[in-house]
Amino acid sequence: LDAARYADTHGIHIDNYRAIWPYRDWVIRAFQSNMPWDQFTTEQMAGDLLPNRTLDQQVATGFNRCLATTGEGGAIAEEYDAIYAKDRTETVSAVWLGLTTGCAACHDHKFDPVSTKEFYSLTAFFRNTPMSALDGNNAEHPPNVFVPLLEDRERWGSLASDISATGKALADRKGSARPEFETWLANATIAPPKDVDPTLVLHLPLTESEGPLRGVVDGQSQEWPANLSRIDAPLGKAPVVSDAPIELGDLASFSRGDRVTYGGFIRLEGTPTGAVLARMNPAESFRGWDLYLQGGRPASHVIDTWENSANKIVAPNPLKPGEWHHVMVTFDGTVPGNQASAIYIDGQNVGGSTSPNNVGGAIETKVPLRLGSRENGDSKLNGKVALQDFRFYRRLLPPQEIANLAQDSMLQHIAALPADQRTKEQLDTLFGYYLANLDAP
Repeated sequence: LDAARYADTHGIHIDNYRAIWPYRDWVIRAFQSNMPWDQFTTEQMAGDLLPNRTLDQQVATGFNRCLATTGEGGAIAEEYDAIYAKDRTETVSAVWLGLTTGCAACHDHKFDPVSTKEFYSLTAFFRNTPMSALDGNNAEHPPNVFVPLLEDRERWGSLASDISATGKALADRKGSARPEFETWLANATIAPPKDVDPTLVLHLPLTESEGPLRGVVDGQSQEWPANLSRIDAPLGKAPVVSDAPIELGDLASFSRGDRVTYGGFIRLEGTPTGAVLARMNPAESFRGWDLYLQGGRPASHVIDTWENSANKIVAPNPLKPGEWHHVMVTFDGTVPGNQASAIYIDGQNVGGSTSPNNVGGAIETKVPLRLGSRENGDSKLNGKVALQDFRFYRRLLPPQEIANLAQDSMLQHIAALPADQRTKEQLDTLFGYYLANLDAP
């Protein structure tokens, strides 16, 4: 496995993720079962070309897929086809012949058993594979196979029909459940999110139709003067926080070792950039934290000093303009920087790009928490961005609780509307909630 470069980096340009452990397991099982040497060799070299090939024989060819590949912009496909063939030739020679043949890639050695001509004759075996030269930074660079666990394989073939049958049963039930749903809808109630929570140290409902903003800080009501325009939102009117920065005070500070969760409902127009909410001081090398938009993509910084000791995460895609999205960020200060941050949009962890992933030291700052910018107007939010139901928790919310927050606040608002004011889309949302949570078989 070591000589086959199983644990080597996956990428020439960047170290992409790969899941090739089924090949490792195949090698271990081959040794455990005392597989004949010729079979062990043939299946790793050409298992996918054997008559009536099995899944395991295809997995065995992972030997020649352990090499580093690239998707770098500007890379020349023909050049990398040659590089990959050279890599495979050197690896096959080392593993199966016990020879280091790398020198022959450039010139003949007087006493080397392999000439340059022979070396490149062998590379021809690896120049007709269906694998493209550029991997597109794709974790599942084709050709590939999906490999069920051994205990699941017997059932695997029937899963497609099982899923189809279950889908039909659900569709049938959806049609017949409507009368019960209408009965429930007459007095519909949705359990509210857990507001009596000592870890919810800051809650800004942001539902006022005018005047000051009101919220709850450590269980105590508080309000802040604000002259912001308002728009319709899931829970009532919501302030357009891009109108002007609002100072909130000495709130929502945390340290590098803390675990926190923060976010709320965001609606934007266009692709704005700037701080939705921040406790960050540019004069201290941007020490602090923020909830940020980068060209419409949700993002967050947690910084000691930028960029020597900082974390930044950016969602892969911008929010859809004109629609409300629930955005939550988690930061786990108990783990290494590259694992510390995550972004959830509408209840789903969306991944995203992270950098530099090396935050340490102290991230606390004496500047206040602000809506719409960092300290002294830095990174003032541009465009038109509204915010509602912002929450800051001093704990790491599990994914299901984040999903519930995204759903339940919206459902409460819809359920509270008079029947004649609910749109078809809102009724469909309630019906989906009813089927998933209340409908009995």
